[in-house]
Amino acid sequence: MPEVRLVNRQQVLKRLDKAWAAFNESYAGLSDVQLMMPGVTGAWSVRDILAHVTTWEEEALKHLPVILEGGTPPRYSVRYGGIDAFNARMTEQKRSLSLPEIRAQLAATHGRLVDFIQSAPAHQLAGETRFRHRLRLDTYRHYPLHAAAIRQWRQRCEAAPVLPRAAADGPDDRVDDVRTPWRVSMPKIKHIALSTQDVEKTAQFYVETFGMKEVGRVNDPGTRGVFLTDGDINLAILNFKNDVAAGIERGKGFSGIHHIGFQVESLDAIADKLTSAGASRRHDVEQALGVVPGTEGNVEVKWTGPDGVMLDVSKTGWLGTETFGGHRLG
Repeated sequence: MPEVRLVNRQQVLKRLDKAWAAFNESYAGLSDVQLMMPGVTGAWSVRDILAHVTTWEEEALKHLPVILEGGTPPRYSVRYGGIDAFNARMTEQKRSLSLPEIRAQLAATHGRLVDFIQSAPAHQLAGETRFRHRLRLDTYRHYPLHAAAIRQWRQRCEAAPVLPRAAADGPDDRVDDVRTPWRVSMPKIKHIALSTQDVEKTAQFYVETFGMKEVGRVNDPGTRGVFLTDGDINLAILNFKNDVAAGIERGKGFSGIHHIGFQVESLDAIADKLTSAGASRRHDVEQALGVVPGTEGNVEVKWTGPDGVMLDVSKTGWLGTETFGGHRLG
């Protein structure tokens, strides 16, 4: 379907966000062993694809400013001998990076890209400019190619009687069957959010005392904050900018545990269970935070449970957790 020629910044960001969520959902639920298995696209593993997607977002961040200044980025055929040669070179350069490093780079680079788009001149996004053409090729037209490859690989693996095992020294040294778990079999607590009036001081406490790692930041109309992880749980340190985003019953001045988040297989199925149990959907908070109703890949679907406890449910999960498959946080 041809793309509408005249769009605004929010439409571009929405297209980017939708394609990004679908990409991350394509590998959600895979274990670290599965993420490292070759053969997804040629010899590449999902880990290699994550590094590759980061590379092209880095290229966008490098060359889009050149285009804004009226310049022309160098041709890959001249500088590297072609795009395939460039991809092979960058894959080799990133081969020594660990999986956690690859995932951290993926999240950080995408965050910088979104910030850059938010500050780009509006006229560069509105029409078929060189700027928008390059942005589209490097991002929301690029992600679906690899999302489709990952989904097809997973389907092949599901159909196979047994998935390939990791290389081992002998029959007793094999790793666990990497076929399981493909998906989150039951809802899992993966996210805890704290509301604070001093984000940096609170985050510093958890980093210095418990050794948690910073994996991202947010600064949007509803919140600003820091995202930490211990590798299993995403801990969000948030300062709410208005009472509606915080939940009117607490308000932006509230400090303490604000909400907890469960990763689930199906947003529709959990919605039925929550409704049957008497929980209420928090459309007011979702609207204040910019959540798009009905978006399967959206991380933030808000509910209120017993005792006024606010709940998030997510299919794609949260940054810094093993089963993360989405980029929107908080």
